[in-house]
Amino acid sequence: MDSISLLQKVEDYIKGKIEEVILHQNPWIKLFNSSAYGCGVMEISRQKATWSAYQVNDIKSPSRSEKRLLYQCEVPRDQAMLNILKG
Repeated sequence: MDSISLLQKVEDYIKGKIEEVILHQNPWIKLFNSSAYGCGVMEISRQKATWSAYQVNDIKSPSRSEKRLLYQCEVPRDQAMLNILKG
């Protein structure tokens, strides 16, 4: 095993343990990834509010960055309801 693959395994192990602790100590958190960049977008219209969480692969060049939808939910107008669209 070369030093690069050993270093990667150690890094992955540490990230996994950190994520376990964060999720255990914060049970309300349902989506956490310490190895990826991301952003959240809130869209508000007269009919509803929609929140979307994306993973992006490049934060230095947003125009070239690919994004992947991870989670999306909405709250309809005048309703105490949360609709999970993707999650």
